[in-house]
Amino acid sequence: MFGENKEKLINLVVEKSTIGADFTIEGLVNSAGEVDLGGSVKGPVNVKALIIKEKGSVIGEINAEKVDVLGFVDGKVTAKKITVGATGEV
Repeated sequence: MFGENKEKLINLVVEKSTIGADFTIEGLVNSAGEVDLGGSVKGPVNVKALIIKEKGSVIGEINAEKVDVLGFVDGKVTAKKITVGATGEV
């Protein structure tokens, strides 16, 4: 009964999401995949992987497996791997 549905869930394809530079989100951001952030987020971010581009910013807590910061972060970052680039500010 659940065998077919379980197999479909396991084979779920997770796509990469992009938040453009002209986009602002106030509130919770959740994603099972990777997020490229060129805009700004005010609130908690829970994703698999986060790339904060040079003009991107997060004001809030970040929980991810991997975080690359090329922009600005003001908040607690919890991740297995964190990279802060030359233009990044935490």
